[in-house]
Amino acid sequence: MTLGLVASALSGAKRGNAATHVPYRNSTLTYLLQECFRPRARVAFIVSLAPENSAALETLSSIRFAQRVNEGETGTT
Repeated sequence: MTLGLVASALSGAKRGNAATHVPYRNSTLTYLLQECFRPRARVAFIVSLAPENSAALETLSSIRFAQRVNEGETGTT
């Protein structure tokens, strides 16, 4: 959940929303990975999707998360 919030906040900052607070400290994972979200960092996210109908909601949620991450700033040099 917090990883998604961080991705959304970074995406907002990229669009020029200077007032966006990035909640790195809301979880241990995002706090430890904080340096990975810096502009020159290289990060790869792997999203797992399932073809079964019973997993449709979880798959859709994963796709939306990947889309939010993709909209964020990625390793620009």
